[in-house]
Amino acid sequence: MSKKDEKIQKILEVTADLCIRNGYQGTSVDELTSKTGFSKATIYRYFKSKECLIAATLEHYSKMHTKALIELINDKELSLREKIDVRFEKLRHLMAENQFYGCYFQLAYSEFCNKDEDITSICTQYSHDRVELIAEMLARHDVDDAQQKATKAELIFSGLIATLPISKDTQLIDIAKEMYIKEIF
Repeated sequence: MSKKDEKIQKILEVTADLCIRNGYQGTSVDELTSKTGFSKATIYRYFKSKECLIAATLEHYSKMHTKALIELINDKELSLREKIDVRFEKLRHLMAENQFYGCYFQLAYSEFCNKDEDITSICTQYSHDRVELIAEMLARHDVDDAQQKATKAELIFSGLIATLPISKDTQLIDIAKEMYIKEIF
C-alpha cells in the first residue's frame, strides 16, 4: 500500500469511528485532524469537502461489509442456519466488546436524507444490496420466496442494529434472531 493509500485509509477509518460516535454533523474536520495527525490541507487534498469525505467513508465501509457478507454467503462449510448464526453472533461480540455504536448507513441516511444526494444514494444502495445478497443466499439454500423472505428478515436485522445502541440490551439479539429464523424457515 502506498503512503497516499495509507493516509486515505487512516482518514476513512478515523472518520468512521468519529462519525459513528458523534454523528456525521457532530464530527468536525478539526477533530479529524487532531485524531489523524494530518492537516486540513492534507485531508482536503484527498477529499474536496466534508460531504465527499463522508461519502468516501461510506463507500469504503459498504464495500468492506458487502465483501464480508459475500464471503459468508459463499462459505460452503456452513449451513444456512449457521450463516445466520454468524451474523447475529458478530453483533453479540461487538456489543460485548463495547464496539457497536449502530449502523453507519442508517445514521448517515438520517442526517443527510434530502441534503446530499451522493450520501443518500450510497446508503440506499447498501441497504438494497444487503437484501439482494440475503435473497441470493436463501435461493442457494432452496428457500421458497427468497426475495420476500430476505426483505422481511433484513427488516428485522435493520431494526435490531438500530435498537441495540439505544437499549444496550443484548437479549434483543436472541429475540431478533428468533424472528429472523422464523421468517426464513
